[in-house]
Amino acid sequence: MGLGGIYQISSTMLWDMNAGYTRLRLGATNIDIGSNFGSDPLPNGLGIPGTNGTDKLYGGIPAFQISSWANLGNANTGNPFLFRDNQYVANTNLGWLRGRHDLRFGLEYYRSGINHFQPQGGTFQNPRGSFQFNGNVSSLQGTTPTWFNSWADFLFGLPSASGKAFPTFNPNGRA
Repeated sequence: MGLGGIYQISSTMLWDMNAGYTRLRLGATNIDIGSNFGSDPLPNGLGIPGTNGTDKLYGGIPAFQISSWANLGNANTGNPFLFRDNQYVANTNLGWLRGRHDLRFGLEYYRSGINHFQPQGGTFQNPRGSFQFNGNVSSLQGTTPTWFNSWADFLFGLPSASGKAFPTFNPNGRA
């Protein structure tokens, strides 16, 4: 959105002004974003404390990463995200014809705000909670875990790692 105007001060002087505002809103979510499937009690959820959260953006199915098997749940660490970036611009110029010279003076103001929600947990954690089953819990000490051990860890509910990514506040940047 923009607004501009020109005012002729005299036959040799011209003043112009412009102002603008832009908001970029970009986001990605999953179809289960509004549910707390991980933390809601059975039979509507899994009843796992610490998963999901109070904000809608923490909703969905937690990730279950089982070595040598396909991931279960939502293992996408970059989703959900919501970017709301505001940009403001204003400028004013004074043009002056003086003999054979055309002089121009001006000022410009620009402000850009970054308002992002995207919890970053690297390749493992996400905002819904993540559980990794690599077979180390059920394998014999000193042996290399197999895919059987990974599946056994999952069935026993004994993850080798668990975690959750969350920003300290929403949005991450302010303007």
